[in-house]
Amino acid sequence: MQPESDSLDPAIFRTRDVRQLLAMYRRQLQYWAETNLVRPSIRTQGEHHRYTFEDIIALKGAKRLIDAGVSVQRIRSSIQAVREILPEVAWRSQE
Repeated sequence: MQPESDSLDPAIFRTRDVRQLLAMYRRQLQYWAETNLVRPSIRTQGEHHRYTFEDIIALKGAKRLIDAGVSVQRIRSSIQAVREILPEVAWRSQE
């Protein structure tokens, strides 16, 4: 499935794309952003959420952990720790 991404950067995903990739409701994504569980890395000038590949990985992990019964507080602190530990990686292939 090819995501419909922003015209400027194909590595940025719209909420609609993330919902389809992860089988999540829009309201669930909004709630997780509001409660700082997993926030989208980018907001457009129109205040629309945009997700990076790293955000999608965090969302997928959080969803699986919640389904397994792990507390939201523990997931939140784990995601934050991973983001602090791992260096930022460029995901684009070199041409």
